[in-house]
Amino acid sequence: MSDNRTHRQMSRRKFMEMMGVSAGGVAGLSMLPPAIQQALAIEPNNATGTIRDVEHVVIMMQENRSFNHYFGTYNGVRGFTDPRPVVSPTTGKDVFRQPITDSLSNKDGKRCGVPLGTSEVLPYPIDYDKTGEGLRGTDHGVNSGQSCWNHGRYDNWIAAKGDVLTMSYLRHKDVSYHRYLANAFTVCDHYFVSCHGDTIPNRQFLVSGAAANPALKNPKVIWPSWDKTPAVRVVSDWTTYPERIEKFNAEQSNPGRKITWRTYQGGTGKPGEPTDCYEENNLAYFAAYNDQPVKGCYWVDGVCYKDGKVYTGSLDNLPTLVRNGVTNRSIAQMREDVLNNRLPNISWVVAPYKNCEHPSATVTDGAYYINEVLSALVANPEVWSKTIFLLNYDENDGLFDHVVPPMPVDEKGPGKMSPSLLNGLDRELYNHEKEWVGQYIGFGPRVPMLVVSPWSKGGWVCSEVFDHTSTLRFLEARFGLESDKTGVENPLYESNITPWRRAIAGDLTSAFDFAKNDAAFVAYPKGGPFVNKSGKFPPNVPLTNAMPKLENPVTTFGTDNTSNPDFSRKSRPLPYEFHVNGHLDAAKKQLVVDFVNAGKAGSCFYAYDYVLKDQKPRRYSVIRGEPLQDAWDVTDKGYNLAIHGPNGYLRQFKGALTAELEVDPEVEILYQVNGDVTLKLVNAGTKDQTLKITVLYDKIGSADRTPSTKMRPLKLLTCVPQFEEIKTRSGWYDITVELVNESGKSDGIYLRRFAGHVETGAASVTDPFLTFNNVETA
Repeated sequence: MSDNRTHRQMSRRKFMEMMGVSAGGVAGLSMLPPAIQQALAIEPNNATGTIRDVEHVVIMMQENRSFNHYFGTYNGVRGFTDPRPVVSPTTGKDVFRQPITDSLSNKDGKRCGVPLGTSEVLPYPIDYDKTGEGLRGTDHGVNSGQSCWNHGRYDNWIAAKGDVLTMSYLRHKDVSYHRYLANAFTVCDHYFVSCHGDTIPNRQFLVSGAAANPALKNPKVIWPSWDKTPAVRVVSDWTTYPERIEKFNAEQSNPGRKITWRTYQGGTGKPGEPTDCYEENNLAYFAAYNDQPVKGCYWVDGVCYKDGKVYTGSLDNLPTLVRNGVTNRSIAQMREDVLNNRLPNISWVVAPYKNCEHPSATVTDGAYYINEVLSALVANPEVWSKTIFLLNYDENDGLFDHVVPPMPVDEKGPGKMSPSLLNGLDRELYNHEKEWVGQYIGFGPRVPMLVVSPWSKGGWVCSEVFDHTSTLRFLEARFGLESDKTGVENPLYESNITPWRRAIAGDLTSAFDFAKNDAAFVAYPKGGPFVNKSGKFPPNVPLTNAMPKLENPVTTFGTDNTSNPDFSRKSRPLPYEFHVNGHLDAAKKQLVVDFVNAGKAGSCFYAYDYVLKDQKPRRYSVIRGEPLQDAWDVTDKGYNLAIHGPNGYLRQFKGALTAELEVDPEVEILYQVNGDVTLKLVNAGTKDQTLKITVLYDKIGSADRTPSTKMRPLKLLTCVPQFEEIKTRSGWYDITVELVNESGKSDGIYLRRFAGHVETGAASVTDPFLTFNNVETA
């Protein structure tokens, strides 16, 4: 078709000009890139209105950027304006306020201008106009990652990384291409790396579902070596997903059922541009891709080596695994495959170092390469109508994020897991890092994940928990079964993924709506051009270090047509329904908490004790049908417990034993089918009481954050429940219940807090208090 053939390939120079870039950096887009425009204009294949309409999945993993670093000031996601961040029991402050001490050296400028005597550093903006883009990387090893996590306290980032640069973030003008993709399609704001660690183990999860051999007892997480001396090379020896595909293909008598796949690496294919893959293609680390075409051969950056030298023998008749997995095929050749309807069903894309976004590689060069891939995919509208492009990041470098990642726990605690999730936990342990032997490997911090496809247009946000194995789960869901029948063994089931990881991380299907097609959405960004000069100033913290507001989409995109009037965004329905309720057992002097999961997806919770502050936060992973219960001893100082879950979920239980023995009011929250909630109130005490109910989301349509309050008499009706119905804001609620005296004043002791979102199975909006009074003036 002629329109396919005339789709022009964009040169790097023209791309830079379009983005308003001089030799040194990036500012904002002066026009929406043609590839994004065309991707938005093409309607999806909707032959069945299901996932079966997808014929091609393209997975591109970039390097070393945290979610907050790119999207902390993007409206509608759980970024810097999160109204319910974890508060560290140790510091007594929310995790946005990271401690710093005078012991941090300023060697190589790593205090970033923070004067001695400063006690904390908040996230601060980097301006590439002043600093240039080629800033240093930060420590992203296992030890510093685990130390940041600090058993869930998440309060040790600066000390662990040894560099204040960890707290830096980018504004729209310096990461505009990625923001335009999010604004046009879908961003996932609960996508976590698979483990605390660097590139290699995380990319092993991407291609195999594991970072340790599942066949071994107490396996070690492996860091393979690229050293070209065979005597010191370490090779992973378990099954990768392409091997499962090839096994599936070998069993098919009908060629039409076979699944095609390959890796695209070796650069853009344009003269003078790099052809390496920064040793990021993890398939080359696995045994199945070595010793070919002859024993002793191995592959590095698309080149075959033997005995430390380039292999000069014949490369004809390579096995499919080697030919498709580790040899070079450029983005220009991908374009040819698209134009000729030969794009494989499954593709993995690996960029050269220059374009991979690993500091000090630049965001601009990364955006250029992403745009090359997208341009290739939309070159044939028929192919794009059946294609999903997944863009994620292998790890966070050492860059700060504030949402504490899920982590398993065994029978020894602290915490509990549903019994079905305990199988295979030995594969989730570190067994070779001395300081962290016996500690679980992850999840690690959040990273960006963009879902670009005809079925995900419109600036949506998906807040289901995902990790790198979620991409394999999506491939299972699409290509593993001929039908959607249950009870049929999936021939492409990735058995390397542990039951815990499979329960906690979703399969990405919630990021799409295959049944309903959004009208073609076109963004009209504000005009430019925006010209940036290369800067040489250090990336120092500004003198006024305050929490940032969100950038106004009218300013950044020239329109707010993907945002709601309050700047929230459309959110995908999630498979969550949690019930976490606490009550006092006065006889045992314990606070007892029940964790019940009535949803389709499992979930991880953290419980923070603000009375016994030195205790490690307890972790709970719970699935449907396997509830958990745990108890906290109540001291003479009372109890104060906060429990955090996905998507802003929070429960808080506070009180004292003496007061509770007198009144013992208990409160539970019930969900209604329309998204509203009902408080279930019980007074089992010795006299009538009055409750003060504070509803944060009550003033619908108002920019006023002042909560509404109501005094609710609670008559002495021993063990007889009383009910109070409360309206939510599109399913969002944040309700506090306190005891008050005759004058209506809180006793300051008893408190119950319930916050989160009621899922109804329908699309909704993102948390309104992410944006209320938190957006810069246009």
